[in-house]
Amino acid sequence: MKPLIVYQSRTGNTRIIVDTIASILKADVFQVENAGSDHFKGRTLVGFGSGIYWTMVDRKIYESASFLPPECKVFMFITSGMGSKFMLRLYWYFIKMKFDRFGLKLVGNWDCRGYDQHPISKWMGISKGRPNRTDIESAEQFALKMKMYE
Repeated sequence: MKPLIVYQSRTGNTRIIVDTIASILKADVFQVENAGSDHFKGRTLVGFGSGIYWTMVDRKIYESASFLPPECKVFMFITSGMGSKFMLRLYWYFIKMKFDRFGLKLVGNWDCRGYDQHPISKWMGISKGRPNRTDIESAEQFALKMKMYE
């Protein structure tokens, strides 16, 4: 069965990356609100994508992950206005903890900056122009690595 990508993209940044990864994996794609338990049945590889909203992945992503059987391989990608190494490590730590609680194996993770659209951040131009061509090329390389888990 084809891989599945479930995502949340409130500003469009994550959707750019979803389209990039999905085209390489030839994955089915659903926005998290539209992905029900039936969409996960029989999948062996599922990707989750989300922007970071107020320092967190959209909670609906974790709710969706609860539909997966433990033998399913999972990858995750995020876009975030803030790109500090400390914050990224913190995001990945909490993401891994959540997936571990569901007994899921996280086989890959990827992140890039995304244009922060919060009014103050937008005024400051935080990560304006991101994701850019370099980010998309990096996402393509990540997707090629995830193909081995199909």
